Amino acid sequence: MLSGISDAYSALLIMQPHVPLDDNDQMRLIEAKANSVRIIRDRIFVAKDIEPGETSNRWLFAMHRYEKTLNAQDFHDEYGAIRDEIIQKAIRCAPRSTVQRLMFWKD
Repeated sequence: MLSGISDAYSALLIMQPHVPLDDNDQMRLIEAKANSVRIIRDRIFVAKDIEPGETSNRWLFAMHRYEKTLNAQDFHDEYGAIRDEIIQKAIRCAPRSTVQRLMFWKD
């Protein structure tokens, strides 16, 4: 999940004010954005505490806002907050004991 948003984050950072993207960069950007949202929605089973709609909406909004403002610092901050939230929730729900691991995989 983190790799998906990280790829989109990196792809979006190629955007510069008043510099048009070539066809390859535009295609990479479109693919990375679509892939990041797909990964968030597909991989939510890893951490049941992560709400796929909330996380993907928050990420979509961050990408959209960056495309409009090209404010790299705001985009970086939101990416970091989403990344940290995913990591913390995944750590919290990770099975620790043998019994927890068996129950986790049983679901």
